[in-house]
Parts: sequence; structure tokens; C-alpha cells
Amino acid sequence: MLSRSSLETQKLELLSAMSELKLQQAALERDNLELRDRLGEERRRNKPPVMPRSTLLASSTPVSSQQTSQVPYHIFTL
Repeated sequence: MLSRSSLETQKLELLSAMSELKLQQAALERDNLELRDRLGEERRRNKPPVMPRSTLLASSTPVSSQQTSQVPYHIFTL
């Protein structure tokens, strides 16, 4: 059986290890946030220009021509 002093020593070592891991986690989270910010800035800088909406509408196909071409043949035969 382990003595009380050796158990307390193990406990202190574990607490020390946990503190080190928490510090590492905080550093990694800080690095992650910095990298995410840099990525967002990079994406905003390299974003392609937005096309004007009128250009998109002018080149679209009219809805009426799509509807008549999709009518099944059996509707016209009686």
C-alpha cells in the first residue's frame, strides 16, 4: 500500500501536468483564433467582384417557354 506522502506527491504531479496541458490548450486556442482571423481577411481580400443583378436577369430563359416544352404528350390525345 502506498503511503500518504507518496499519494500526495502523485496528486501534485498530476495537478502540475494538468496545469501545463491547460496552458498548452489556451495557446492553441489563441493560435487558432489568429489563424481564423487571417483566413477571413485573406478571403475578403481575394473575393471576386459581385456581378450586377441586371446582367443575371437579362441572360435568363423565360419561364413560359420552359412550361410549354414540358407538357406531356398524352394530355393532347383523347
